[in-house]
Amino acid sequence: MANHPPYQQIIAALLKPFLSQPEALRVDCEYIPTHARVWVRVSFAEIDQGMLVATGNRHLYATKAVLAAAAREAGQSVHLDLYNPNAGARRLATSELPPISERSNPPISRVARPVKKTE
Repeated sequence: MANHPPYQQIIAALLKPFLSQPEALRVDCEYIPTHARVWVRVSFAEIDQGMLVATGNRHLYATKAVLAAAAREAGQSVHLDLYNPNAGARRLATSELPPISERSNPPISRVARPVKKTE
């Protein structure tokens, strides 16, 4: 058996602190040895769906980046899928987010405050 990074523990450590129902988090990993690929499926309570997706997917980008780094170190690639447990196997969102290196992060612009003139 190949030595795989602890994907389930990584996801739990990254997402559980932000979930209102952390006990509902479910993680399933499918290892595809012929392609050195790992398929990770995650589901969580419906109430937490909005929090994870509504933050501009920041939590998902961060999770995907950490999983990708762990997979890279193990010589694997990883795919992350999110599912809604209350809708059977209906897929909520996919990790087909742009790869981290291709994502455009616009620089944070700071608006200069006008300086008050004292007279």
